[in-house]
This record gives sequence, structure tokens and C-alpha cells, in this order.
Amino acid sequence: MKKISNILKEIVIRTFLGIDYISGKKVGIPALLYHRVLESDIESPVACVTKEMFKKQMKYLKNSGYHSISIEELVSYLKTGKGSCEKAVIITFDDGFEDNYDAIKIAGQYGFTAVLFVSTGFCGKEYDHIPYIGEKTEEEFERSIKQNVYPRISYLGIQELQALSAIGTEVYPHTVHHRQLASASFADQKLEILEAHNFLKSNIQQDFDCFAYPYGMYNENTIECLKEIGYKCAFQVSDGLNKVGDDLFRLKRHNVGNTQSMAYFKLLLTNQYYYYKKAASLFRRRENDNTKRSLAP
Repeated sequence: MKKISNILKEIVIRTFLGIDYISGKKVGIPALLYHRVLESDIESPVACVTKEMFKKQMKYLKNSGYHSISIEELVSYLKTGKGSCEKAVIITFDDGFEDNYDAIKIAGQYGFTAVLFVSTGFCGKEYDHIPYIGEKTEEEFERSIKQNVYPRISYLGIQELQALSAIGTEVYPHTVHHRQLASASFADQKLEILEAHNFLKSNIQQDFDCFAYPYGMYNENTIECLKEIGYKCAFQVSDGLNKVGDDLFRLKRHNVGNTQSMAYFKLLLTNQYYYYKKAASLFRRRENDNTKRSLAP
């Protein structure tokens, strides 16, 4: 049954790709969100693509004429409409996993630079669990650790971050502890952002004016904190391409996730991905409603 479902999903994806092809020129800039890139996706408790698939994705981007642009170039384009947005893409990594080092080097082999958002409290450390509390209490967090033990999870250290910065990687903060900011007070949000900002500023020679919301979640206090510190933009996790006039503190990113489908990856780069996700959401809602009705007495 699952195999049939996957075949149908692939057919739908290819249909949306066909619609995109017929509709013509892409308008807007896609931002891709990666977490981990490993030999095998079963080694990770968070979103992961295999190195083999990542290479295929980078090769596709190169062969299709895409070029990566900097955050500064993205902001300039969104403000003015000027610049080279045709076949432009932003390649981002969240959290600062150690395996990002090789992945960014692989992207570089295909001519792409990357943007790395680091949760600075984990720099240079390793764990047998994901150390993010999120909205959990300390007790809930401790219980989740005991229930979810994985192969070693290591994070990039300062020297690795400096080496990546030296080859053109843009390194930005992602809070200290990967905290869910929307549930925190204004003061706690500012502390999480500012401490991460200062940590990177003291170790890496670049401007720090871009941010990524942990879990893609934020509120108006978060945006106010960022503006007070001097940030120009921030990424959420949201379907769609980044277009001229968009809110710079609500930049869109597509989560590449665990996909092993090249058709799905290609769709992430298009205007049609937004409509594909809308259709998928409506379908799931309908299926849930049908299930509820069938279970009703």
C-alpha cells in the first residue's frame, strides 16, 4: 500500500512540475533548508539527506544553470528588484551539525556557497541525543533523552566554523540553545539571540545581520529583538519563493527534509511547490474528515 502511495505522490509531483514548465519563467528566489547530510539517513533523528542524494541535488542545480547568491544580494533584490535573480538559489543549513562541514565542501565543488545558521551553545560538543529543549520542561527533556538515544551527534567547533567562513560560507546565529522563541519572554528572546550573536562576532570576522528562527517559529517580540540588535532579515520555514517586496523578517525557506526523490527536489525550486503543499494539505484534511466519519457511531 505504501509503495502505491509513493507512486501516486510521484505522479502528482511530476504533474505540478509539468504545470510549472508550461507556466514559464520562475519569479522569485528559492531558499533550501538542510539539517544533516550523512552516509545513511537512518543515522539521524532529525531531517537528513544522504551524501549521494545531496551530490545529485547539487549536480542538478549546476547543470540547470543555478547560481548561489549571498544574503546581501537576496536582501538587495527583494528591496529593489535589481540584481541577478534568474536561476538564483540560497542554500542554507540549520543548527551547525559537524557533518555540514563535508556537505558545504561538496556544494563548493559544484560552485555553490552556503549559509549556515548555528546554535552556538552546542559548538564543538557531541551528544547521544538531540540537545534541544524547545518548549519542553527540564523533566520532559530528561525523559525524552532516555527514550531517544542515537549514534553520536557532533557539532561544528570554532575552528571548523572559521575554516568554512574563510571559503565563503556565511555563518549566522540560530540562538544559543535552539529555543522555541515564540514561547519565551522578550528579555529571554533577546538574551538567546544576543549571546549567540556575540559568540560568533568574537570568533568570526563578518557582519551578522541575518537570523533563522528555531523551528521556524517567532512572534512580534522576536522581530523587535532582532531589529534592536541590528538585524536586516530572518528566515522562517514557509512554502513559496522570495519575491520583490516580501517582508525581510519573514523570508521563506523550503525544508528539503528526508527526500530521496529528485522530482520533489526539483519542485522545491518552483512557484508550483506552494500550490502542491496546499493541495496536499487539503487532501490530508479530507482524508482525516473521512476517517472521523467512518469511526463515528
